Amino acid sequence: LPGADDEATLLNAALKRAAAGGHDLVVSALLQANADPDAGYTKKDRGDTPLILAAGAGHESVVHKLISRGATPNLPDTSARTAAHLLAGAGNVGLLRWMLTQGGASTEVKDVNKWSLSHHAAWHGRTDVLEMLLRLKAAQSLALAHERRLRAGGKTSEVALQQQLDVLRHDEHALL
Repeated sequence: LPGADDEATLLNAALKRAAAGGHDLVVSALLQANADPDAGYTKKDRGDTPLILAAGAGHESVVHKLISRGATPNLPDTSARTAAHLLAGAGNVGLLRWMLTQGGASTEVKDVNKWSLSHHAAWHGRTDVLEMLLRLKAAQSLALAHERRLRAGGKTSEVALQQQLDVLRHDEHALL
């Protein structure tokens, strides 16, 4: 009789195929059946996770679903590329922006060649991605500097500080 490990292996293999194919309903069912949203990744043997496969194929709804069900956004493949690297190279600005601002992906990741998201975007001629990454970095830097200035002053109440941060977050989304 097949054991629990065999069943998990089958579920995870099916999840990877469904994610690569953009089969949203199948991905949902497999996650509901406890397939691992990070299937295919171990520290020793990096592999294409369902998230990397879905992002590489541009399947936005599957990417959202995987992240919401606990997929780790910064897990690398065998070349140390993350889902964000693939989105940057493909020019999928909207999904990349979402992953960076709401999905937990990092702008600081580098692949085996030490290439950042910006390198991948530039190599593929994706000026739209480069512009978005620059704006995002500027907005994050502005918010951080403003937060530090408010905290250093000591005269700003927590309510006023929160109001200023809310304004900056709104401005950040407007820039993007």
